[in-house]
Amino acid sequence: MVQSMMQRWRREDLLEKGSLLLRTLAWFFSLVAVAVLASNRNGGWMNKLVGGSDSASVLDDAIVQARAVG
Repeated sequence: MVQSMMQRWRREDLLEKGSLLLRTLAWFFSLVAVAVLASNRNGGWMNKLVGGSDSASVLDDAIVQARAVG
């Protein structure tokens, strides 16, 4: 009886620690996602939807401009 109670407590503690770990990881990856979105310099997802330029053509345009300047 006592041993089964101890096993249950250990299992509950493990579940509690596991859920805390998963919530912490979710929070961390959310921050990473926000940082990636904030640092996007290629126009973002909205440009892709409305037919804007993608990153390859932006790079091509930059190369053409660099060659024209010097």
